[in-house]
Amino acid sequence: MALKNSDHKPVSAIFDVGVKVVDKKSYCKAFEGIVRSLDKMENASIPSVTLSKREFLFKDVKYLQLQVESFTISNGPVPCQFEFISKPNEDAYCKPWLIAKPSKGFLMPDSEVVIALELCVNKSTATALNSGEEKLEDILVLHLDRGKDYFLSVSGNYLPSCFGCPIQTLCYMKEPIREMLPEAIRELDVVLHQVMPI
Repeated sequence: MALKNSDHKPVSAIFDVGVKVVDKKSYCKAFEGIVRSLDKMENASIPSVTLSKREFLFKDVKYLQLQVESFTISNGPVPCQFEFISKPNEDAYCKPWLIAKPSKGFLMPDSEVVIALELCVNKSTATALNSGEEKLEDILVLHLDRGKDYFLSVSGNYLPSCFGCPIQTLCYMKEPIREMLPEAIRELDVVLHQVMPI
């Protein structure tokens, strides 16, 4: 409607106007109901699994002797993808003496998979274990895509051996390596490296 100038006197008028009013109580109730139903739908679509075991102990581990511990991942009603992921500031998902088979995979609803944790000490890992610089301890992080993380504890005791131990250190040992404390092996290593640098 355009505004036009007029030389007539002002005219007053009364109008009946219908205005929609929001009932705040009903609005809040409806909003909360929608949020609850959306949360329920979202939670129902989040993958969830159960693990048959979360702590693994490898006893009396020997050089190049494979030890295996297994556990089962049982899936719920939602398909899920799982994978062992590395922890912050680490390149691999586990220590070099450990491997998970399979380390990743896909689970259909209500299905399960058996994971084998294989521990084997070889020439690249034996030296640090002999001297006590490294221990058979690790935490594995099992990650579910669009889901939560599960933490698995791995520990064990390594039986030191001549394998992975420098020959000059073995020559100066006055007792069997398994009867020596890791600190004593480490000290002998340090002394010999100072006297006879490689």
